[in-house]
Amino acid sequence: MPTEDSRAVSLPDDCAMQKRVLSLVARLLLENGGETYRAEESVERLCRVFGAPASQVIAIPTGIFLSLSRNGCPDETLVVRIKERTVDLEKLDRTNSIVRALCEGRCALADAEQELSLLSCPGSVSRPRVCAAAAVSAAAFTLLFGGGIFDSAVAAFCGAVCQLLTHSIRKNHFANFVNSLLGGAVTAALACTAAALCGHGAPGKIIIGAIMPMLPGLSMVNAIRDTARGDLVSGGARVMEMLLIAVSIAAGVGVVLALFHAGGGAVL
Repeated sequence: MPTEDSRAVSLPDDCAMQKRVLSLVARLLLENGGETYRAEESVERLCRVFGAPASQVIAIPTGIFLSLSRNGCPDETLVVRIKERTVDLEKLDRTNSIVRALCEGRCALADAEQELSLLSCPGSVSRPRVCAAAAVSAAAFTLLFGGGIFDSAVAAFCGAVCQLLTHSIRKNHFANFVNSLLGGAVTAALACTAAALCGHGAPGKIIIGAIMPMLPGLSMVNAIRDTARGDLVSGGARVMEMLLIAVSIAAGVGVVLALFHAGGGAVL
């Protein structure tokens, strides 16, 4: 079985390509919902495979800092800035698979760079599939919270519309809180309008079910895990991000409900 040292020798001695692979791995893990400690561990393992076992890695939700230390060569500093964050478990799984293949010597460096570059390209996620998943999730949560078939159908429509809205906002590079604010407002407006036009339904239950896919559940889990492992900066940053998203959703819903009440409506 090959050792890490022998695998490091067998890899192409291309420092520029190695740095590109390290940057892509760090970016993909942090942009798609990975924990900061996972990004650090993945980059550290690759550094050992690339012949730089003394390298130092620090990751936070908005970036990763790497000091490459090779024997006989001056230290190199690599900084990867993370500006957009979302949740894509498929990309996380594929990135981790590529990292494992590199560490075990089952993948050439050039092939790994090509696969990682394809993963990092925007538009690789099937938008209809994401909208369908959001619709099903919103409908199921509405039923779970006591809504009826009508409420569930409206919540499914709201979930799909919010995903389309999210896609449009991200293409224009707006801040995440704008996405959450508009998502909450659109959900509340659709729920109240549907109930008013059809004469039945529970807007409150529709809203609760429809906003569930927008809530930052993974950010909360990652914040707890990072804090428990001693990454206080990362944990605190994720908590602030989670609170900002939650408050933005609540503000969007609250404004629409206030207008709805002012017009003589009532949320059941």
